[in-house]
Amino acid sequence: MNILFLSNASGYGGSERTLEILAKHMAKKNKVTVFVQNEIHRDKLNESGICVIEADKGWIVKKIIKDLYLIYDEIMRNDGVIANTNKAAMYLAILSFFLPKRKIKKSIVFVRDFQWKYCHFIFWALSNSIICVASPAVKEYVNKYKVRPLVIPNPIEFKYKALSLDVGKEDMSTPIILCPAMISRWKGLEYLIRSLALIETDCQLYIIGKIVDEEYYSFIKDEVVLLKLSERVRFVDFTSDISNYYKMSTVIVNTSISDYGGPETFGRTIIEGWSFKKPVVSFDCGGPKYLIQNNVDGVLVKEKSVFDLACALQKILHDRNYSNMLGMNGYNKALQKYNVDIITKTILKELYETAVRNK
Repeated sequence: MNILFLSNASGYGGSERTLEILAKHMAKKNKVTVFVQNEIHRDKLNESGICVIEADKGWIVKKIIKDLYLIYDEIMRNDGVIANTNKAAMYLAILSFFLPKRKIKKSIVFVRDFQWKYCHFIFWALSNSIICVASPAVKEYVNKYKVRPLVIPNPIEFKYKALSLDVGKEDMSTPIILCPAMISRWKGLEYLIRSLALIETDCQLYIIGKIVDEEYYSFIKDEVVLLKLSERVRFVDFTSDISNYYKMSTVIVNTSISDYGGPETFGRTIIEGWSFKKPVVSFDCGGPKYLIQNNVDGVLVKEKSVFDLACALQKILHDRNYSNMLGMNGYNKALQKYNVDIITKTILKELYETAVRNK
């Protein structure tokens, strides 16, 4: 099967990482092409040997027209199309007026965030497409537009590089709280930093992610200084492969909140943590509250509660048996429900069946 992915958002995040995993595995038995804009995304796909078509970087109107022509031609050459972002869905919606109806019926549209624009138009124009979401949290969002989507979770791989000994100079015996998150207000990092001040166990906090809000970054750095945590908090620049940090960590935490464009639609860092048999802690909102079974494979705490978050982290750091139990249960859950082989087969099955129905 020839499959076209539309992944032409300007930024790079969880949606793009999810597509990279899917594209690599689908390409084992299918011809996969990805229409892409972000340079990091492009380079990661090229590393996997995926055929990439770059979006035009010229003047805005000319660029859009050229991109639409390119996408139209690719859709006509492929058996199925998967739109991965809001922008991709918008382009596909525009092209639906020119494409044969059978081509639109052979498309899958993933809704991966809560901030989509032009939803009424997109869902109307793509009423014959298969609409998919990664979690019940996004399903509730899409239901507002009278759309009944399929829930297909994001995938996780279980193959990672070995631990490098030069990741950090800190004593590896010191417990490490890991928070992979871009520096943005909806990530709720101030609550995590404040909770660290309440934790009695000697530990380090690693916050890994791109700075997208300089003002917020200054604010949380001031919080670190104010709470006298400068020796315990480390900010690490974005890196596309943080497997070493997962390996060296004691617990993974997600503090995304329901403000400023949040919460998480899924919670990729949670299943990534599980793949390393690590315990996970998250606020009970968005996608994570549907991923985690409280006190079984992770811990859910009241949103924005600094005290509850500190207590949850303290217990994991203090009780190794409890920590190991959470991590192992999470690992087994990820292996059974979020393994990339399972998710890939589910998506390919949908594409194949709709292709057969609409020859």
